[in-house]
Formats: sequence, C-alpha cells, structure tokens
Amino acid sequence: MDDVSILAQTDAGLALERSENIITIRSTNLALNRARKEGRPDDIAMALIQSAHLHFRQGRYSQTQMLAEEVLRDAPSDSLMRCDAMRMLGNCAAELGDPDGAENYYHQAVDLARQLDYRYALYKCLHSLATNIYWPRGRFDLCLAAGKEALAQAQALGLDEELWFPLADIAWVYWSTGQHEAASQVADQMEKVVSPGSLGEGFYCCLRAGLLESGAGTLNAALSLYERARSIAEATGDPGLNVEVRLGLCRSYRTVKDLPAAMTWAEDAVTVSVRMNYRQFQGITLIERGRIMIERGDLAGAEKDLRAALDIAAQLRSNFDLARASLFLAALLSAQKKPEANAIWQQVVRLILDNGYAFLIEQERSLVLPWIASTLDSADPLLGKTSAALFEILARVSCITHGRNRRLNWVCAPHWSWVIV
Repeated sequence: MDDVSILAQTDAGLALERSENIITIRSTNLALNRARKEGRPDDIAMALIQSAHLHFRQGRYSQTQMLAEEVLRDAPSDSLMRCDAMRMLGNCAAELGDPDGAENYYHQAVDLARQLDYRYALYKCLHSLATNIYWPRGRFDLCLAAGKEALAQAQALGLDEELWFPLADIAWVYWSTGQHEAASQVADQMEKVVSPGSLGEGFYCCLRAGLLESGAGTLNAALSLYERARSIAEATGDPGLNVEVRLGLCRSYRTVKDLPAAMTWAEDAVTVSVRMNYRQFQGITLIERGRIMIERGDLAGAEKDLRAALDIAAQLRSNFDLARASLFLAALLSAQKKPEANAIWQQVVRLILDNGYAFLIEQERSLVLPWIASTLDSADPLLGKTSAALFEILARVSCITHGRNRRLNWVCAPHWSWVIV
C-alpha cells in the first residue's frame, strides 16, 4: 500500500477515536440521518461507528452493540468500518464479561485488518487484546508482547497523541508484577504524550499515584493526582477510569490505615462497577473491599466478598484475580483455624506455579509467612509440602528482588492484626 493510502486509512481511524472530543452523540445522529436520506453508505457506516464509539465511552454497551451490528450487516466485506465494528463489539463483550467472545471479535478484526492492510485497526486491536483480554486474565507476558507491538505500530504510523494507549498497557503490567522502576520509566514516557484533560492524562495520574512510595508523607501527593484523574473520569464518563480512580483511592487510604476512608472508596468502586455492569472489574473491587473488611474485623463480610470475587474470576478465567482472592481467603480462613484453608492454600500454590505469579508471594509475604511458619513442619505431608513450596517460591523471589533471602521469622506475627500491611 502506498503512503497516501496508509495516511488516508490512518486519518479514517483517527476520526473515530477523536470523535469523543470534536462531536457529540446528537451531532452524530444528525449526520447519520442526513447520510440515510442522501443514500451515502460509507458516510452511514462512519456515523454509526462514531456514534458507537461515543456510546461505548459512556458505558452504554447495548447501544454500542446495536450500532456496530448494523455496520456488520450492511457494510461491504472489504470495508474498513467492518474492522472497527468488530473491534467495538469485542470491546463490549469484554466489558460485559464475555472475554471469549471478545477475543474472537478481536482476532476476526485483526485478520481483516491484515487483509486490507488497515494498519491503524491492527494497532488498535493489539491494544484491545492487551488491555481487555491478556491483562484481565493475568497473562502478563502476552499483554506485554501485545502492548509493545501496538506501541511499535503506533509509532510507525506517527500517532503521537495515541501512544499513551499501549504505554499504559506496558506500564500496568510492570506495576501489577511489582516492577515499579520499569513502570515509572514508562510513566515518564506517558507524561510526554498525554494531552491535558484527556483520558490518557487520567490514566497517567492513576499510574503515577500508584507508584508513589507508601506512607503518610506521600498521601497528599497521591490524593492530588487522583483528584485530577477523578475530574477527568467524571467529565468523560469512561467506566475504566471511574473504577480505577476509586480503587486507587481505596489502596492509598488503606496503606496509611485510614480504614473508614478506604472503605468509602471501596464501596463506591463496587457500586460503580455494578452500575456500569463493568464485569471485568467487579472481582477486583470485591477483593479490595474484602481486604479492608479483614482489617476492620468484619471477617464474615470479607469472606463473602472474596468468595464472590472467586466466582467472577472463575467465570472470566481471570487467573490473577483467582490467585489474589484465593490467597486472601486462605489467610482469612487460616486465622480462624478453619480446615478449608489448607485446600485453598494448595490452590494458591497451583495458580502461582501454573501462571508465573511468584511475585505475588513477595508482594504479600506478610500474609504468607505466618502460615508457612505454622505449617512447615506439619505432620500432614500434603500440608508440609504446600508450605514448603510457598517458602521456596518466596525465598527464590526475595533473593532475586533483594539480593538475599529474607529470614522466615522476622515477620511471623502471632496476631491477625499484624499480618496485613
């Protein structure tokens, strides 16, 4: 394809993404009505996709699906708009808790984009796979690979204003896996490309706030960043940013032991994710609320939330959420000396080993070490094997992270209130 054709396709794609800033749903409806009256099928398809994009950003997934399905029904088989419609349907499926359906739409769109040499759509689909499929499922290596390839595609197309999309994918992988120095370097790159007041700035602020060292001295800095992100979230109505801001505020207040404030934001995060039917974030919000309930001593409420999170994660095949919810539930049940805890600890080990989540044990060592200390020499061979496996994982990761093994007894707290940090 020549440079002129590539530029034309890039401009077509950019028109869709920029539609949220330069037009409204009302104006797209007017444009759609004019195109229908004048019998201009290409303009009809463009207006449908623009309108679908706007509805999607507001969390109106049924309207988005209806509009995108009309494009698939009427647009020619070699239409660029078909790529965009399939990606929009994939996005809706992902947000509504159907990752298998979403992944199928994305791969169909990828195939058509390659067939048409529609490089803009290819870049967007790679980003969608990273952010909506690989990251929620805890497939961090695939997410990182897709994010880096999407970044390379965007750079090759000169999409400076959109570089923050794949950069965010890459940064959140590093953040989630405890590689904060790498995440900070990517955040520096994001800061250079996001526009003031944009969705990108909102996610950048959340990332930067999450990277601040914990402690009362940095709380005000984090709150300032989250306040900026929340203002953007309210202005745009973006579901992901709305939930991420609330989760970040919840974590920040929990870190400094302001549990009433942390619970306020955790409750709001759950409420928003349910109201917006944001299925892929509901499990995460329940996990965060469950953790705060543990610290507040509401063990029954915490167990209810963690079990609900496990159900959602199992349905979505979100293995990282499964691992985290299982870990917290195992620690909770162990503190109450419930026999079911032993089976859940075994599930934790399987999830960590099968998915490469050793970093999770390092991140939550204060939860894991007390149980290891109490069971390492257990007369129950299965229990002893499970605790030994966890200790081996922790020792190996601690060695890599800190250059030395951590001593087992330095955080072995005899009381539950000392365990969670």
